[in-house]
Amino acid sequence: MTMWLKQSTAVVVSFGPFVDQADGVALETGLVSALDHASTGILLSKNGGALTIRHANVTASTYDAYGNYCVTLDTTDTNTLGTLRMQFAAAASCLPVWQDFMVVPANVWDSMFGADRLSVDVEEIGANIITAAAIANGAIDAATFAAGAIDAGALAADAVDEILDEVVEGTLTLRHVLKVLLAVCAGKSSGGGTSTAVFQDNADLKPRVTATVDASGNRTAVTLDGA
Repeated sequence: MTMWLKQSTAVVVSFGPFVDQADGVALETGLVSALDHASTGILLSKNGGALTIRHANVTASTYDAYGNYCVTLDTTDTNTLGTLRMQFAAAASCLPVWQDFMVVPANVWDSMFGADRLSVDVEEIGANIITAAAIANGAIDAATFAAGAIDAGALAADAVDEILDEVVEGTLTLRHVLKVLLAVCAGKSSGGGTSTAVFQDNADLKPRVTATVDASGNRTAVTLDGA
C-alpha cells in the first residue's frame, strides 16, 4: 500500500514488520542501531532515483511492537515530489523490508487530510488572461441583459422546447402527444355512429386522430398526426 506524505515535512512512520531471515517468522526487536546506521541503514529512492542513505541528521528510531519501528523522515527526506521508496536489508539479521510513499504538495495533503481547501484556480487566471481589466465595467450588467445579449427568456424558451421535443413513445414527442390530446378533448369531430371517427386539430385544418371503430365503439385501428 502506498502512503501519502506532505512535501518537505518531517513525519514519523511505522516501518515493518521485521522478521528473522532464517525462519521468516520470529520478530526482530533489536534493529534500531542498524536502521539508523549512517552508511548501511535505511535507504531512500526519491521519485525513481538511485537508493541513497537516509538523511544523516536522523532522529533516533524506536521499537514499537510486533516487529515494527517508528522511523522519522525529516524535511530533507521528503523534499522531492513523487514516489518515495524506503528500504532496509541486512542479510545477517532480517528479511528485506520496504515501504512506498507518494510525496504530494502541502496544499494537496492538507486538503485531503486537513482543513485546507484544494486550490483549483484555472490556469488562465494565473496567466492574467482573465482579469478585472479584461472584464470591463458594463461588460456583464443589467443593461447587457436588458439589451438581449443574454436573453433569459430565450434561454427558458429553449429549455421548454427541449422538453416538448423529448420522445414519449415510439416516434411521438411530448409536443405530438399534446396536439393529439387537444384534438380529442376539444377539437371538432365527425363520423360518430359510423365505423370511422375523426378528431380535428384546433384550427380545423387537419385530422389529428382517425380511428376505425366497431359497433360497440371499440377502436380497432388508429392513425395519429401530431405534426
